Amino acid sequence: MATNLAIKYSSNLLSVWTKASILAGKLTDEYDFVGVRTVRIYSIVTVDLQNYDRTAVTGYRFGTLSEVQDEVQEVTLTQDKAFNLSIDRGNASDQLDIKKAGKVLRQQMEEKVTPTTDKYGLDKIAKLGGKTVVLGATTSTSNIVGYLATAEVEMVNNNVPEEGRYAYFGATEYNKLRLSSEFMAVDKLAEDSLGRGVKGTVLSFNIVRVPDSYMPADASFIIIHKTSAQMPFKLKTLRILSEDSAVDGWLIQGRFYYDAFVLGKRATGIYTALVNGSTKLVATPVITPTGASHAVTCATGGASIYYTLDGSDPRYSLTRVLYASAVTLTSGQTIKACAIKADMWGSAVQSAYYA
Repeated sequence: MATNLAIKYSSNLLSVWTKASILAGKLTDEYDFVGVRTVRIYSIVTVDLQNYDRTAVTGYRFGTLSEVQDEVQEVTLTQDKAFNLSIDRGNASDQLDIKKAGKVLRQQMEEKVTPTTDKYGLDKIAKLGGKTVVLGATTSTSNIVGYLATAEVEMVNNNVPEEGRYAYFGATEYNKLRLSSEFMAVDKLAEDSLGRGVKGTVLSFNIVRVPDSYMPADASFIIIHKTSAQMPFKLKTLRILSEDSAVDGWLIQGRFYYDAFVLGKRATGIYTALVNGSTKLVATPVITPTGASHAVTCATGGASIYYTLDGSDPRYSLTRVLYASAVTLTSGQTIKACAIKADMWGSAVQSAYYA
């Protein structure tokens, strides 16, 4: 019978992996995928204030009564990755047992699992984020903080909390930031408390340095507020089998079932700055009304257009519809449209109201 040594290694290695990840501890974990692969997220739709009517005899003095509505976002886990390694007992003996199973497993985690999951999460969260801009000039030590300041204005105007703002920079862009006069390095103790990769602060942002290869193509920097995104792992399996009929030696196996997503109602906490001249941002759709009929077009070839008529954000809403032809609105209705294309940043949302 096979002897499962997973318990011996799993807790230790998962701890090492968590410390190595540049996203672990910097995202929310409020939604639970235990037992399911899809979660629906319900968000309350608030209403504008009305004048209180002191003289009303009939009806409501508090204003027109509105039933509480909600918007629904659906997220599904799609990434199911694994590895399967063996160490033949004879090979291990010939190589003076330098291939220790635990060492191999640790190296597999550090060199393959952590980079793969982190790159996927950073890329997906950034491309689903609420705001993407193309910088007006090539970044330098003299202007990079100014671009961060513009991002901070966006955060403030959208009431994104100051605590929990992380700005991710590839090593090359980080070096420009580090040489700027506004950069404030943190000491080792503060770095440990803020999380792996945090090298300092600028304005209200914790600066996270990552390898250039971790950054999506054309991204200068990516800001992610901790409460705006999640990267849940439904399964994190690590095990070493010392006896198995398939091999005289050791089997080293791992499985990771996960995904990353943005919480639509908090998407304004995610901001990406693309390098000057980038063509990776999908053009904002154009809505052309002809009476009640509204045609929607996008200048980016091959982009798919989605729209909603219930006021929800078409980038995240479960009620969004793939655009095929002009949409007829009824009086008082608003159409909201966005456009997406694989391997690009999704467009901003365009809307039109039909009176």
